[in-house]
Parts: sequence; C-alpha cells; structure tokens
Amino acid sequence: MVNKLFGYHAEDARGISKKIKKPIVDVTITSPPYWNLKNYDDVGNQIGYKQKYETYLEDLKNIFSGISIITKDTGSLWVIVDTFKKGGKVKPLPFDLAREIEPWWNLQDIIIWQKDKTLPWSHKGKFRNIFEYILFFTKKDRFDYKFYIDRIKDPDDLKEWWVRYPERYNPKGKTPTKVWWYEPIPVQGSW
Repeated sequence: MVNKLFGYHAEDARGISKKIKKPIVDVTITSPPYWNLKNYDDVGNQIGYKQKYETYLEDLKNIFSGISIITKDTGSLWVIVDTFKKGGKVKPLPFDLAREIEPWWNLQDIIIWQKDKTLPWSHKGKFRNIFEYILFFTKKDRFDYKFYIDRIKDPDDLKEWWVRYPERYNPKGKTPTKVWWYEPIPVQGSW
C-alpha cells in the first residue's frame, strides 16, 4: 500500500497536526495569507479574509504551533511575510507573528527579500514596497542550534573579495548577507 501522507494535499493548514501525527518534517517554508488583503474566492472559512486582525493572528498562532508538533527537533521554519497598511495604520505582521509563536519557535534571524520587479504601484499615501521579510525560526526547545555557515559561503569572485576586503578574507568564501535578491521570471518571449 502506498503511503498517502506523501504527495500533494489541498487542505486547511489549521488541521495539519491531525493529518501528520509525529515529528517528521525537517523544514517548512511558507507565506501565509496577508490578512484581509486578498479574497480567495472559491475558499470558504479563509484565514485572514474578513477576520479581525487579532483573530487572524490567533489562526496563525494555532497553525504554527501545529507545525512545531510535526517538526523534528532539528527542524526549522521560514516564513515570508510583510507589514501592510490598513485603515491608515501600519500592521507590523512579521513582528506580531514572531511574538505570537514564541512559545514554540525561536526567531533566529530576519532576512530582507528584495524584489525590485514588483507590480506597478500607485497608491496614494504609500511608498512602493519592494521587499518582504523572511523570518527564520528553529524549534524553541533547541538551545544548541547549529549554524553551518561554511556550507553556504559564496566562493565566487573570491580573489577580488580578498583584494578589496583582506580583513574579512576566508578561503571558503563570503558569508551571505541578510538581503536576498529576487530573480524575476523572464518576460514572455525571452526564452
């Protein structure tokens, strides 16, 4: 019999710990719905849409506590999320979310995902947003978290790097920054 756990599942994330019963997940990468900013027309009982902000945060808290149950002790969580403006006020969702899920997850770092090629922007009273936050978490009960920086160092242009920054030279390469650039999808006909 084929294991029905592995494969594609289109289900409500609020019930993930009912679908997966034990910690088998190494990494979760996700981007939750941005509160009341998008209506997924054919989906009832949506997370975020037509919810109070506090109810939305409570849903996310329950989802990420469920994800912690199914994540191995050595696992991690990466959440792509952003601030937004509603009713003339900025909602600091990345920071509110990190605070809400702190009982299960330890925020290790915040990365800026720069996306220069965003949709045209013409909203009165708002700057054009060209980045999102990537929140990097590990399990809360893992105080001996290990970060293997040498495995992700960039050896490209190492000689030029050494000449320009000899005090920061490392034979394995440059340490990646906390700003990541988005590679846009090629325009139609450019392939």
